[in-house]
Amino acid sequence: MASTPAALAQALVAHCEHYLATIKGPLTLGYSGGLDSTVLLHALLRAGAQQRLTAVHIHHGLQPLADTWLAYCEQECARLGVDFAAVALHLPGTANVEGRARRERRLALLQHTSPQGCLVLAQHQNDQAETLLLQLLRGAGPQGLSAMQPCSEYQGHTLWRPLLGFLRKDLAQIAQHWQLHWVEDPTNQDLEPDRNYLRQFIIPKLEQRWPQLVPTLARNAQLQQDAVQLQKQIAAQDWQQLADSQGGISIAELLALSPERQRNLLYRWVLARGMQPPSQKVLNRVWQELLLARADASPQVTWPEGLFCRHAGRLFLLTPQEAAATLSKKEIQLVPQARYQWGQGTLMVDKAKKLESHQALCLPLGVKHLTLAPVPKGAKLYVKGLHRQVREVWRALGLAPWQRLQTPGLFYQGQLVAVVGVGVNDEFSVEPEADSWVLSWQWTEPKSQW
Repeated sequence: MASTPAALAQALVAHCEHYLATIKGPLTLGYSGGLDSTVLLHALLRAGAQQRLTAVHIHHGLQPLADTWLAYCEQECARLGVDFAAVALHLPGTANVEGRARRERRLALLQHTSPQGCLVLAQHQNDQAETLLLQLLRGAGPQGLSAMQPCSEYQGHTLWRPLLGFLRKDLAQIAQHWQLHWVEDPTNQDLEPDRNYLRQFIIPKLEQRWPQLVPTLARNAQLQQDAVQLQKQIAAQDWQQLADSQGGISIAELLALSPERQRNLLYRWVLARGMQPPSQKVLNRVWQELLLARADASPQVTWPEGLFCRHAGRLFLLTPQEAAATLSKKEIQLVPQARYQWGQGTLMVDKAKKLESHQALCLPLGVKHLTLAPVPKGAKLYVKGLHRQVREVWRALGLAPWQRLQTPGLFYQGQLVAVVGVGVNDEFSVEPEADSWVLSWQWTEPKSQW
């Protein structure tokens, strides 16, 4: 790394210019008004990003000077000719305010970031070292120890951290060279938050013994990132071998893998679906309660982000929405080529000759409207001279437990006249080869599993 302030400044601007050439969309900068984001703002301007840059200030309201900082940031952006936006966050309660503020700040910035653009964040090499130490003390694995990446994807957005190659003292020299002004947050001196304790007390002590501590920790984070990439590749290969078209994986084939590859696949699967991974305790429950369950069992293991389910020898990973019962009622009109979304699927209506298929429900043309609604527990349907228990038929067909809660019954004038997968009440049967309404059900394609 260059050592003089002028050389450091030149290196930072050149770095920004190089990466900006690969981004065609708008840029959103998280701008607090502090040293780090101020240096980054001016580096982006010197790199030619002014016309597509918006500085977004998050107003937490947690400090007495919060209004003053907001006014300062707005004035600075006006002086520099940079588009500016402010977002007020309200964080009631006192528990883990630091962590909640960090999460809410990230979400607020993402809301101001175009999918075609990029969210630019001002974390630097010291932040990287602090993050690695915090994750290590929390017992994180390679994913957590990889800390922050210079460029990454998060919730469909690109995140760019141009300062990760620069130390905090480098930024201070650049700011002095450019004669910049910024605001100081007095809470940075508070030793109560874990990160501040590391920054103000632990890391300076370690640097007395190991002067290259921060660059060394940052280098270790990069090594962990390499390990994470290798784990991703192995998990993706295992997924291709084990997954089926319904988004489940074979439990027998999963158990044939080594325990390390099993854990890696489950963990990477969760991340690939955009969920926050569960604790190790939850993943252990998946192994004990799902993978080792008896063959005919359908247990579930849940955590706030999602749930693992076992069914028909396969393991599924669902979001809470994908697993939720559909409880709504929907009035529909029977007209040719109609499509009606209901919960996790679509009912398709057409007018044709009766089809010889158990997948189609054929109703007489005299029926003009229906109600889609959940099938009551214990409901029966009189089909082909037999009273059929709806849920028993579904079970025999191999319908997954969560899908049984999402499959509609068709009601006419309050009477259950047909059920997807079961059939049509004999009172509403259609003569062979007669024109009729032909109704078919199609499940919504599962979201990308990997």
